[in-house]
Amino acid sequence: MKKISVYVGLLFIAFLLVFNMQVAFADRYFYDNAWHEYNAPPIYLYVNGREITPDVPPIIINDRTLVPIRFITQALGGEITWDESTYTVGVKLEKNTLVLKIDSHQAVLNGKTIEMNRQDPPPKIVNDRTMVPIRFVSENLGYHVSFDDNLRQVHINKEAPSQADGGGQASPTPKEEKPVENGNDDGNENEEKIEKAGITKIEYEELEYGDRIIIYTSLKQSPKVLKLKEPNRLVFDFPNAYLTFKNGTLIDEGLLVKNIRYATHDTFSRIAMDVEDYPSYVIKSQKNKIIIDILDGFSKISYDGLSNKALSFDGKFKVTAGEYEDGIYTAKINSTSFGNGGIEINDGYIERITLESDRKNKETTLKIYTKCELFFDICVSSTTEIAFFTADEAFEDEEYIMEDKFIRNDIVIVLDPGHGGIDPGASGVNPDGTKVYEKDINLDITQKTGKFLKDAGAEVILTPVSKLSNKEKLELPQRVEISNNTAPTVFISIHCNAVEKNGESVSGTMVFYKPDSQSVEAGSGVFVNPKEISQYILDSIVENTGLNDNKIRDGGTLYVIRNNNYPAVLIECAFLTNPGDLEKLNDEDFRTLLAKSIAEGVIKYINKISD
Repeated sequence: MKKISVYVGLLFIAFLLVFNMQVAFADRYFYDNAWHEYNAPPIYLYVNGREITPDVPPIIINDRTLVPIRFITQALGGEITWDESTYTVGVKLEKNTLVLKIDSHQAVLNGKTIEMNRQDPPPKIVNDRTMVPIRFVSENLGYHVSFDDNLRQVHINKEAPSQADGGGQASPTPKEEKPVENGNDDGNENEEKIEKAGITKIEYEELEYGDRIIIYTSLKQSPKVLKLKEPNRLVFDFPNAYLTFKNGTLIDEGLLVKNIRYATHDTFSRIAMDVEDYPSYVIKSQKNKIIIDILDGFSKISYDGLSNKALSFDGKFKVTAGEYEDGIYTAKINSTSFGNGGIEINDGYIERITLESDRKNKETTLKIYTKCELFFDICVSSTTEIAFFTADEAFEDEEYIMEDKFIRNDIVIVLDPGHGGIDPGASGVNPDGTKVYEKDINLDITQKTGKFLKDAGAEVILTPVSKLSNKEKLELPQRVEISNNTAPTVFISIHCNAVEKNGESVSGTMVFYKPDSQSVEAGSGVFVNPKEISQYILDSIVENTGLNDNKIRDGGTLYVIRNNNYPAVLIECAFLTNPGDLEKLNDEDFRTLLAKSIAEGVIKYINKISD
């Protein structure tokens, strides 16, 4: 059995939301010229049935909910203005215009002055964001506001939501911004229609060592796991799922949990249970089933065997890169707080997981017994109290063979699929009217490129775009920080291009580079010239694929290039707005060829400067 290298990277909040077992909310807010402690559970905000996640979440002041006005307005398709001299914010939505002034109870609606309730807080600047009382603003603009105290949700809808089926209607797409030419646009909403899955039955089974909940559904996506306090509650939210039966209670008392409840609300279904201490859990799937085991014996460790395939740890510590040999992955953790024991998994990937504490050396040995050959990524966050690694199925070597290999054995390459999650990037339209989103093309080409580079002998780190849900986003600074903390030989961001006007007339490929003619010292010790490696990559793509040569270009305005401490390039593979390019990008064999071409260009250049 061959050894599989381990790639250590930095992971960030936008990605960790799926896995983090802690409820994420800011605990301090600055307003009224002072810092205020805020320790309430988070409030979830929905606009026309779609959850939105502003950088400053909704907060409660004087028993009234305040929300960031810019995010709400943009989600509704409206326009917003700000006058710094008068501290007024204007909102134009459909036929209505509302003007509000910071710290004032007076507002102007369609040219007429109106008064807010003096008991309610006025608009405020909170953590540099304009926050407004949501009910006052929404209802004056013709929208309905509803609250769900149990789920801590605020819903803003054009119409009062129907409760007949326990859920909301399909949400419309917010106003879309046009992509820019360099493919590095930011903030476009995904217009994909998301199919909901039904939950037909929920069962309970008491285990010798815990509790088991069996959910009968065709849903394959991992639930979002939350830990709520006062009272302690473990919550599993299933996105895009609805109950085919009424809300209710599964059991009143289990071995480790009690009062298991289930309900459907708008865009997700929830299973919640009261707990004394937060137990470990294992999520896995069988045919048309999702099984959640609530387990005793471990503390601060859980496993998600669905779409994420992630082992998560509740605590801040370091994980030492381990080895994978003879079906067992072994790593060291600089903590003894997990206890000793094991979790039986028995899904298609993992047989069991064991932990053994060594108090003398103040470390724990982690062993993962696998059922198939896996690749492991250890992902450690510096900004959150969680660390975990993911396991992806090994690829078929014969499909991604490189004739040329790296002559050095210390090459590290960070690959970054452009966009992803809630950000679809640019889009193209097929002859049958279906849309093709840039994020999907980028991810496939990037993953294929990584496989070719791995075969050539490089360590490859992918930014965690593939793990994002459709409600998450990996911000540009987070992508750059992964690179800067990895110290790669080269950072490569992979995109597709689009133009707003006469898109059918523009085609071909181009590569952007950091505008510095000097070679940059890479983490491997070699000196890589960003302009030269860009030319090698472009030449390889053009020669192998026949795409038009649009030259290498100065990428100094691109964030992921400008802020990277290491050699960085951004590839615009082809134009989604050109019918010929789009046809090629739709072809998996062509995407494989494109990925191999990128890898060949990198290998030829690195080997040339390594001679």
